[in-house]
Amino acid sequence: MKTSRNIITILLLTLFNVASYAQERQLTEEQKEQVKEQYFEKLDLSEEQQPKFEEITKKYALQLKTLKNSDKSKSNKEQKFKLIIDSKNKEMKAFLSAKQYKVYEETQKERLKKLEYLQKLDLSEEQKPKFKEITKKYAFQMRTLKTSGKSKFAKYKEYKSIKGSKNKEMKALLSAEQFKIYKEIQKEIQKKIKEKRRNRN
Repeated sequence: MKTSRNIITILLLTLFNVASYAQERQLTEEQKEQVKEQYFEKLDLSEEQQPKFEEITKKYALQLKTLKNSDKSKSNKEQKFKLIIDSKNKEMKAFLSAKQYKVYEETQKERLKKLEYLQKLDLSEEQKPKFKEITKKYAFQMRTLKTSGKSKFAKYKEYKSIKGSKNKEMKALLSAEQFKIYKEIQKEIQKKIKEKRRNRN
């Protein structure tokens, strides 16, 4: 049971790539480009690598989306899923440098972690669209703030304001138990961000 749940989680994670992320959340063309650029920058892809990376990503995203919407049994889906992921990872490993592939794997793990967080929250079908909407809205505000030319103090002040507004909206949307889990998750994320910063210094 646990294995099946993990496989479904990883399936959702893999679908959460540049192509499906942009399509399913109906992002504007400008936002699609921002998502792509951030991913390319993180992997440090050269201009020559970018089209090939997109091609591989879109190819396997389509295969996974087709599999997800098929009427195959759960066990058949799991078997097919493993084959698709193995093929994708082989192509990525052959295409990327050793350093880039390591970052690629770490990125997938990070996204898996985010989806595990969503599992912990156990959102209802009614809550899910609103949760996505709030998350997307404040993520955009945070990205805009990060790339602004404001002073460190001004950024920190605005960051606290954005965080406060987001927490207020989440508190109104979630149950008391869900909000408690949400706050614990945020603390965990902040702790990891601080650890990463320390390791860089």
